[in-house]
Amino acid sequence: MRVAFIVPGFSPSSSSGLDQHTLALTQALVRLGLSVEVLTSRDLPGLAPMAQRREVIEGVGVTWVNGGSQAIERDWTLAIEAFVERETPDLMHLETLPGPGNLVLEMLARRGLPLVHNAWDLERVAMNSKALSTDLMPFEANDQDAQARDLLAQELLEGHPELGNHQGHVMPAQVDDAFWEKLQGLLSTEEASRLAPVRERVHSYTSAAIQTYRAFTGRFATSRWLSRALGQVSGTRVEHVAPGVDVSRFQGLAAPHASTEKIRFGFLGNMDKSSGVHLLLDAFVGLADQAELRLFGGSEDRLHLRTLRANAERVEARWYGAVEGEDRVHAMERIDVLVVPSMWQESAPHEIREAFAARRPVIVCDLEAPAEMVVDGQNGLLFAAGDSDSLRAAMQRFIDQPNLLDELELGIKPQREISEEARQWADIYAIQRQMREPKVLKTPASMAAFAERYEALNALPTRELFQKVARGLTGLSSRMGVELDPLTAVTQAVAQGGRGRDERLGGERIRHWLETSVTELEETRSMLLAQDAEQQVERGRVAAKTQELEAQLEIGQKDLDAVQKDRNAIKAERNTLQAELQKVQAELRKQSVQLASVEEEGDWMRGQVARLASRILTPAETPDSHAELLPVGEIKVVVERIHATLHRNETEMTWRRLEMKRAQLAPTGWVARFSGKDARNIM
Repeated sequence: MRVAFIVPGFSPSSSSGLDQHTLALTQALVRLGLSVEVLTSRDLPGLAPMAQRREVIEGVGVTWVNGGSQAIERDWTLAIEAFVERETPDLMHLETLPGPGNLVLEMLARRGLPLVHNAWDLERVAMNSKALSTDLMPFEANDQDAQARDLLAQELLEGHPELGNHQGHVMPAQVDDAFWEKLQGLLSTEEASRLAPVRERVHSYTSAAIQTYRAFTGRFATSRWLSRALGQVSGTRVEHVAPGVDVSRFQGLAAPHASTEKIRFGFLGNMDKSSGVHLLLDAFVGLADQAELRLFGGSEDRLHLRTLRANAERVEARWYGAVEGEDRVHAMERIDVLVVPSMWQESAPHEIREAFAARRPVIVCDLEAPAEMVVDGQNGLLFAAGDSDSLRAAMQRFIDQPNLLDELELGIKPQREISEEARQWADIYAIQRQMREPKVLKTPASMAAFAERYEALNALPTRELFQKVARGLTGLSSRMGVELDPLTAVTQAVAQGGRGRDERLGGERIRHWLETSVTELEETRSMLLAQDAEQQVERGRVAAKTQELEAQLEIGQKDLDAVQKDRNAIKAERNTLQAELQKVQAELRKQSVQLASVEEEGDWMRGQVARLASRILTPAETPDSHAELLPVGEIKVVVERIHATLHRNETEMTWRRLEMKRAQLAPTGWVARFSGKDARNIM
């Protein structure tokens, strides 16, 4: 059986170009006797976009499509069609599809091929494949309102270029408070005017995606949670096929905690925001003296990666970068406990299977999908998803309980071999092919050998069929003593025929050419007449439009002259205003000088008044006996008090002068009264 794997959305980063599970599974299928071809994307310098190149990697035929990760669905449909035409598979195994996938499935359905789909996330039935909002909060797989709100938030993120390749998520530390509040408003909005049109987009996409998903002849998923979620959203049966792992790669590794005093926690995988590495770094704060943290991975989110590196240095974590292939085995050897702090319902993480194959316990969040493989207290520990304190407590248990690592290691059960998964897929392929095989008529005995030979040749991929034809023509040419390359031989063989046949074919070609030419001439004549009529109408329209434009131009010229006149008047007025402005500025400068002089005199007067007040008024009547300068309001009060005091003093002095004058006159009057005129004279 010939099986074709289609993984167009995969961007290879390993040396082999395939992810570990796909490569291991296809190799195991080849060992079972199946012929396997893989179509995936890869950047191939020097080739045209969507150009295909085939090579064999460890027994698996791999066809690369140049730049396919950026191509649209229509381009991918043509590429897959060419691949299927060349390889003529019996069954298609699809891990993912470009875009909605309608065009690809329509093309494959016309060929009557069994279509098996194996899901790793919700991509086939939802716009948000991880059911994780922009602010890293999970939601239900069938919650279309949450998807609509997240779509609004995604549009907001696209308008923030400083975030770079944000991969659909953002954290508070990466944006200002105003942006974060606006984002939270979009994620919690119930405003019908904004949400309704976006909800309609989500509903239309989901409906079309579900119809596409139902077109698969076999639907499978990598976890029990994902099987249920896909079944609930699509209303179809989705079976669970547990992924396997190449256990042999991890045999012979040293036991965990065998050669180190501190326990070594580790992370292995993609470091985008949904992986939760930032949560792990927060949880490790304060544990560097008691344990080690080792990070193996990378990310295309450069801004987030810089933040992670800075936080890793802060908590003294060791960073080793991304690893693939055998380097993953060496990475697993350098840790004692694997931490998987996923923020979303990650289905059957490959790292957990590798850790168990290497006899390493796992700390994983308690979301249902990633926690399916871990039994709390038996082969690992669970922590509350998104809670760094809960994760720190789980790591602290390994530090405080030295025997816990050995106990959990003993609880790890043997992992499912990749060969077991391959055998299950081979059985699925056989059932799917049998269900799609058409009924065939019984071949007569005389044609049995010919039919058998025909079926054998028909079963060959087009690529191998052409190779056989080329080899046969080359052998025939050598036996006949003719020096011809296969292409020339095919050309000459096809071109041979009798004279009558050649003349008849020539006449047929001439007649067909004449008929076609006459038809084309008639069509051309009709088209030219129609174009001429259209052009006449158009010329009339152009003439009328020209006259209209000329009239508008004349009016415009008059308006321009009036505007120019107004402009000159405005310019003259501006000059006059500038001259007046200069005079006003000179007067202001003069007034400023005078104001400064008045302010100086005012300061002097206030000082004088204050000193005068201190001399005339009592301390109780003086606002501030120690101040030499008084505010204007207080000066008025002081002056009024001075005037009142001076008035009292003047009144008192007038009274005293009158009293003194009376005192002076009193003796003279007394003598005159008692002694008379003579006595006064005597005195």
